[in-house]
Amino acid sequence: MKALKLLFVISILVLTSNCEKIFQNDRDIIWVYKTKNDYTDKVSVQLSEDKSEIKSLPAPSDVDTTGSRPLHLVEGYYLNGSSGPNTGYLSLTKKEYSKYEVAPSRDSMYSLLIDKDPFIRFYSRDDDNGFRDVNVSPYGIDTAKINDLIRRGTLSNHFTRLK
Repeated sequence: MKALKLLFVISILVLTSNCEKIFQNDRDIIWVYKTKNDYTDKVSVQLSEDKSEIKSLPAPSDVDTTGSRPLHLVEGYYLNGSSGPNTGYLSLTKKEYSKYEVAPSRDSMYSLLIDKDPFIRFYSRDDDNGFRDVNVSPYGIDTAKINDLIRRGTLSNHFTRLK
């Protein structure tokens, strides 16, 4: 019985440490992208690879209505304000959506998609490599360095282009 309890405790510790590592890695990802239109006040949702369904949408209480996301960069680029390269945007503004008491179904929200393929370019970087500095921006990312890469046309030398 003691061995079973010990195995259970070890299993919980392993699962917990793996989850923490996954979430830490997600926070390390830096996304820089340019969209076809300005969607900064629209609700973003995560679409399936083939864009035929909404895989996830935020809870209305989780939508930031303060206007702090996404962060504008130079030449029409944005920083870390999307749900990833398979993001779609709804016709609902963040303010409208935040008033919902309960998130509507993903199927009902699909009809409100205004753009299933909003990106002109989308870059990703999943490690620090000198781009993180908690003292320089709200995201702790050195936006001056990224803006310089955009201006010089060398973003793809430091980020992986996904689109």
